[in-house]
Amino acid sequence: MATATTAQGQQQDTQKMTSDAQRDALAALLRRPSKNSGSSSSSQRGPPQPPAPAEKVEEEDTAPPTQAPVGTPRPMPFDPSIPPPSIDPFAFPSAQDLPPAPRKRILTPTHLAHFLTSQTHTDLLSFLRQGAASIVGVQVPADVHTPEPSPAPAADESDGKRTGIQSALALLNTVASILASHPPHAQNQGGTLGSGSASAQGRFGNPTFRNFHAEISARSDELHSQFFHQLRDGEGDDEEEKRWKKVARAELKAYFDEAWGNARRIDYGSGMELNF
Repeated sequence: MATATTAQGQQQDTQKMTSDAQRDALAALLRRPSKNSGSSSSSQRGPPQPPAPAEKVEEEDTAPPTQAPVGTPRPMPFDPSIPPPSIDPFAFPSAQDLPPAPRKRILTPTHLAHFLTSQTHTDLLSFLRQGAASIVGVQVPADVHTPEPSPAPAADESDGKRTGIQSALALLNTVASILASHPPHAQNQGGTLGSGSASAQGRFGNPTFRNFHAEISARSDELHSQFFHQLRDGEGDDEEEKRWKKVARAELKAYFDEAWGNARRIDYGSGMELNF
């Protein structure tokens, strides 16, 4: 009996140590690195540091330093003279390399700790920080205005001549038209529509949003095929090309559906921004 009790206690201690180690690792990853801290105090599992050339650019920067609030990630130094990494031309991989359907993968603290040490996390932060740093100190002229969106071009208009950005803008114009076809219903002062609790009607938004979201999701494949000719099935496509275009449209749909908000809760947050 004493032996069983001792073994059970050792197992609980081991589980506690594992949980504490995971928590400490996650805390170290989320902790903002201090500019004054030496190498001896830095965590071995901390966030990846900027490369040496970029650090040199930061030291030579003549701009006045700014103190970021505690907990704010330190911006990555930006050097316009350093070109971005090259992107290989897209090619359909072989059939055995079909990717799995996108799904939520970060569900536990352990998943999050793994993501924070991944190359995907490093690439994502680099993309965001480089974009943010590139516009620091850039003034917007007073005469700059935002024009009204132009009508979306027809599916066959300028096919193969539009840039990716132009195709994306044409797609967004159509999304705006779909949104206009689902005007919000009037709500009472309590923020709900008709009977039912606020949680049943939606946390923050108008229930009509669900109709817009449903149409966007149902037409995702159609819209991506319409405005991106590379994703459209062609008469000369073989079976492998058709299969891969279908996979590509399905992957885009996973992010496209999540880019506008949560249809069940009727809310919008940073996760939707990232999907967009």
